[in-house]
Amino acid sequence: MIQQHWEELTAVALLGTDRRPPPPVPAGHLADLLADLAARHPAADRAEVLLHQVAATTVLRRAARLPRPATVAPAVVDHDSRPPTPPGAEGDFRRITAEFPAIVGEWLEAVAAGGWRLGAELVVPVLVHTRRDPTLAELAHRVAGPVAAWLVQTWPGLAPRPAGRRPAPTDDPLPVTPELAVVCGRPPGDCAAALAAMFRAGTVSTAQRAMLINLVARLPRPSLLPVARALDTVDGSPAVLGLAAHLAALARLRQRALTELDPR
Repeated sequence: MIQQHWEELTAVALLGTDRRPPPPVPAGHLADLLADLAARHPAADRAEVLLHQVAATTVLRRAARLPRPATVAPAVVDHDSRPPTPPGAEGDFRRITAEFPAIVGEWLEAVAAGGWRLGAELVVPVLVHTRRDPTLAELAHRVAGPVAAWLVQTWPGLAPRPAGRRPAPTDDPLPVTPELAVVCGRPPGDCAAALAAMFRAGTVSTAQRAMLINLVARLPRPSLLPVARALDTVDGSPAVLGLAAHLAALARLRQRALTELDPR
């Protein structure tokens, strides 16, 4: 009865009270409610009568609704006593994934070595980024802690996904030419000077971009800032200058990200 009356009120509202008067009020609770409302606030015209009926009918419709089935509470996540990653880690990770994805593994290993767990703002981005690489996904779940399993259970799309061809265990993830490998193994000052000299002599070019990125990605930490400063002094064509600046940015990002994750 209330639903039918509501539909009649809707029709009057669509047509307008000038064309159709408000419908008669059904006897019962609705009539009693409207009588009480009219006693306190008399309606001045048809439109106000309609509004009174709409207000009273809305109250009864809501009061007649049955409660929904109880929602199953999610499982409680086990406590993880490790401290969350420091605030700067989120920005470092986002820049790494956008510009230098080759060092994601190193970043995750630094998180684990520092005794950190991923901060709440990093858990989902890290799981999403690593889910197609079984090795990285395993490391990501370890540094995320118990919340990773809870999230995968809640949103299965975060689960690691089968990848294509997996590199053989002997594959070098950051291959470089023998000449660049020699540079990488030198003391920090010598390494920086040798790399800058190679740029000045024109023995490296943008065609070697991937190898040069791998070189900077595998440099020991003491060599990072000396190399970055040496690359700042390189001169040449815009393409060469752009490559040198890109490598210097990688060296500084590695230094910053690894320092941020040092154990405290």
